[in-house]
Amino acid sequence: MDNTQDQFSIQVPGDWVSQPKTDSNSPVHLQFASVDKTASVILMSTDGKHQSCSDFLKGIDQARKKVNILTGEKAKVTPEMLKKSGAGDGAWSEYVIAGKGPGFPVQQRSLCLKRKDKIRVIIGAYRKKQGPQMEPLLAEIFKSFQFLPEKN
Repeated sequence: MDNTQDQFSIQVPGDWVSQPKTDSNSPVHLQFASVDKTASVILMSTDGKHQSCSDFLKGIDQARKKVNILTGEKAKVTPEMLKKSGAGDGAWSEYVIAGKGPGFPVQQRSLCLKRKDKIRVIIGAYRKKQGPQMEPLLAEIFKSFQFLPEKN
């Protein structure tokens, strides 16, 4: 799926359902959920003129009062992934979200990529017990993200 206005491309499974954007001021551009609603992917956009991806994700951590369980090298995006995506900076974060009900706990992984002053954050979430099925699929979604060529 190409979003030429916001200059990115991402591939989600064809049977996933697009969720409508309800708030025009929201930084969320795209939101998809698996048909059974046990997994979702959200793509957010923000301006990052004076901020690294690592700093941006730390700000989210502080706002949520959560701690990224990925540290050191695990929180870094590989040079190969940066090159393929067209990004100059990147970082990972991961959380286990506790809660009540049959859908919890939820595993959430975020990939922040930055090109110039544009930050894109892809957030994948799924029921933790479905990790073996969902982790490879989300890895493919994360790998599919690319910044499109800049408009002149």
